Amino acid sequence: MKKSLFLSITVSVLLAFASCGKPIVLPSAPKINVDGVQVNESCNVLEVNKIDVRAVAEGGIYSFVVSISSPVLDAEALSALGLAERFDLAAPGKFETGIKTMGLPCGGDVRDSKSVNFSLTAFLDYFKSGKNLTADHCITLELKDSQGQEYSCRILLHKDAVAGITVENADMWKRTADIILDGGFPEDALVSYRIKGTDVWEKAVCANKAERVYNPVPVWNESKNEAGKTVYAMDPHTGFKANTQYEIRVADAAGAELSVLEYSSPLGDELPNNEFSNWFTKNGKDNGLAYPNAAPAIAPEGFWDSGNNDASKKLCIPLDGGGAWLRSGQTMGILTSGNMFSGDFVFSGLQGTVFFGKHFGWTARPSALVIKYSASQGTIDCEKYTSGKKGTHDKGIVQLSLVEWDAQHPCSSGITSEPSGSWDPSMQDSTEEGPVLGYASKFIEKSTDGFVEERIPFFWYDRTAECPLSSDFNIVVSIANSYLGDYLTGCAANEMKIKYIGFEY
Repeated sequence: MKKSLFLSITVSVLLAFASCGKPIVLPSAPKINVDGVQVNESCNVLEVNKIDVRAVAEGGIYSFVVSISSPVLDAEALSALGLAERFDLAAPGKFETGIKTMGLPCGGDVRDSKSVNFSLTAFLDYFKSGKNLTADHCITLELKDSQGQEYSCRILLHKDAVAGITVENADMWKRTADIILDGGFPEDALVSYRIKGTDVWEKAVCANKAERVYNPVPVWNESKNEAGKTVYAMDPHTGFKANTQYEIRVADAAGAELSVLEYSSPLGDELPNNEFSNWFTKNGKDNGLAYPNAAPAIAPEGFWDSGNNDASKKLCIPLDGGGAWLRSGQTMGILTSGNMFSGDFVFSGLQGTVFFGKHFGWTARPSALVIKYSASQGTIDCEKYTSGKKGTHDKGIVQLSLVEWDAQHPCSSGITSEPSGSWDPSMQDSTEEGPVLGYASKFIEKSTDGFVEERIPFFWYDRTAECPLSSDFNIVVSIANSYLGDYLTGCAANEMKIKYIGFEY
């Protein structure tokens, strides 16, 4: 072993001399100089204005590898630039176009060169304009010459989340808020927002230049409904809607991103007992019939009711596993449709009266009503207060109205007299009790194969009215498995099962 080691050393020494007897002098080791930052030490990225690189390799550059680690320029973002997290300037391969696009030399301009100069400032711009999150970025430079000598260094850049963007006075009924900037941003800064995960930024309007307050403004789309009345629907991507994550972006006048703040808007509203898991009983002559009211602690005055009575006890009953089961019935050959509603039901003799309207704690304006249901719809086989409907296809109906009433609205129906007080929010914008502000309405025209979820858009007669929170009666929900149930007309075999009803914002 010792002999082999001696021979190896001897050969190495002999190879170090030329035939003339002079030693071979290796070129100086490669070196990288960086102007603008202190290498291998963390620097505040916002205080760095340039990153200029000068690389020297007397023996000729064999490889010059650039590695990037950054939450802003991750693998996906770099791929979009035609780059990867690690690429070689001397042998660019498929990254040549991306390297040149970033203003860097590559290929024959680097390989075998004794020196090369370039700037990494283009990457610096991405690091500065990234989202408003604390982040660390690192660029590693690895230089190797043709003799196998190496040199490497790291450019370490740190960014703290930028303070100075606040969101106050969120109003989910008006679907806006105050976005306030502090003095750290330029006076001509541009503010925009978008729902997180979407592509399009919406412009926030400057509401107070002196105070630097900006507002997201909802956009309304105008149309005519089937009654020929002017109604408005809100573009769900504009303004701030409830229970939604947003990104708020601040840019300079040229559009360059300065900061992005993530913001979660306030939660919206939930209807009481909206999965119908809690059922209660009535007192008195209704003989303990169940009804899907809200828990007394949530709605002391009650919320849900149904037309259940001594003669028709199963118009609305609990569903196994949670939910409401609406089934039509017959009393002395007269149809009674399965139903439930927000209000109060009074049954006297052979006449029933629904007093529509309850108070609800509105805080947010919805874009749609969402209902999860199953339905079995047949042909009308019972008819009393209509003409020519028998033999036609029956339909269920779901309606929710935002109203501003000073009293409940009564609707009476029975076998002794024609119905009175029936109303349709899609056909009229007011009743004797007050205005109808908006509504969501849908006919259930087909039987379903199991449960389905429907989104029913809201339309508004009055888009500027204040939130009707102070009104004693500000919501009406009505669901029936026969749309002509008030007229004692429909299919006796119809039924609906409802698992959930709520709002989309």
